Amino acid sequence: MTRVLEEVLCFDVSPRSGVLKAGESVTLKLAYSSHSLDMDGNHSLPILVRIAAGRSLWLVLQGNTLRHDETFLHTTNGDEAVEALCPTPLGAALKNASIQSTEIINLGATDIAYEVSSR
Repeated sequence: MTRVLEEVLCFDVSPRSGVLKAGESVTLKLAYSSHSLDMDGNHSLPILVRIAAGRSLWLVLQGNTLRHDETFLHTTNGDEAVEALCPTPLGAALKNASIQSTEIINLGATDIAYEVSSR
């Protein structure tokens, strides 16, 4: 199988078409699955989102396949090292501050122990 064909078969996007009224949005659901560690388990596929009577938008989908014994911790903002928090009033005590969250996800097939250290 050629690399291009393998990468096309690894990704799925839905919905593939639709109509958005002014101010509306849609969440594209992106799925990635590979049954091979060929190409080191790394796949990349540019997709084109066409907008009628407007400019088009390129999205580059990237996926990584993990071995069964490989661990991988992921955050909702991807590989970014910075978690941008919402603004908060000057002098607000931590106990009164708005609650903000981020999600960390174990994408591997084995358990991961984690520890948060800020100081």
